[in-house]
Amino acid sequence: MTGIRLLYRRWRNQHVARWYTRDPDRLKRWIAEARLETLPAPAIVPIRKPLSECCIALITTGGFHLGSDPPFNMARPEGDPSLRRIPIDAPRSSVLVTHDYYDHRDAELDINVVLPID
Repeated sequence: MTGIRLLYRRWRNQHVARWYTRDPDRLKRWIAEARLETLPAPAIVPIRKPLSECCIALITTGGFHLGSDPPFNMARPEGDPSLRRIPIDAPRSSVLVTHDYYDHRDAELDINVVLPID
C-alpha cells in the first residue's frame, strides 16, 4: 500500500471516529444497527481471596505497546486484533500508542487516561 493511501486511511479513520463521538445519537443508532446492545452481560464473580494475592490483567483497545514491540497494523481495513503485553514494571517512557481511531495526545502525556496502570 502506498504512503498516500496509508495517510488517507489514517485521516479517514480519525475523522470517522470524531464524527461518531461528537454526536451521541448517531453513535447510539450505529450501536443499535450493529446490534452491539444484544451482547450478553459479563459474569460478575466475587473475589475469593485477597486482592494482593490475585493476578490482574487490564485489557484495552487503546493501541498501547512497548517500543520494542511491533506497532499495531492500522492499514488493515478490519483492524489489528493482535495483543501486546505491557509488564507493570515497564518504564512508562517505553510505552507507545499506535492507533488512528482516537486523538491520543492526552494518552501520550499520561498513559493513565486510557490505561489506568498507576
